[in-house]
Amino acid sequence: MEILQQVPLFLLLKKYFGEILRYTPLNVGGINLNGIITFDDEKDEQKFDESLGIKRDPLCTYAGTKDIRLGMAFTFQWLEGLVDVQIPKSRGSSNSCTINFNYEFKDDNLESFLGNLNKVELINDKLKELLQSLNVKANHG
Repeated sequence: MEILQQVPLFLLLKKYFGEILRYTPLNVGGINLNGIITFDDEKDEQKFDESLGIKRDPLCTYAGTKDIRLGMAFTFQWLEGLVDVQIPKSRGSSNSCTINFNYEFKDDNLESFLGNLNKVELINDKLKELLQSLNVKANHG
């Protein structure tokens, strides 16, 4: 796996914020990682929902069908910022869903702002930890 801090786009961002916008006041930044979770079948997706603590039965009763797709979102404080995780599911049938992992930080000091950008590997590891805890794999970068 390529080290994210060495990816040309990441290096470009650091140069842009560190040199070109050096005197522009910044106070919020974020690193957004995403991926696609693939399910083997409908039962695999339902098992995934259960691992998230989602109780399908009341919603199936309300909808009048067992053919429903449920997504979720949650946030938590981590390091010097806030993590927002979204797991939306598309309408209709699909054997996959996306996962979005956003680390947002507030900082008005340029050096520590850039330091937060250097945490991209740590943030990627936190996403991997989440996927492992849910016992799923996602194609992500």
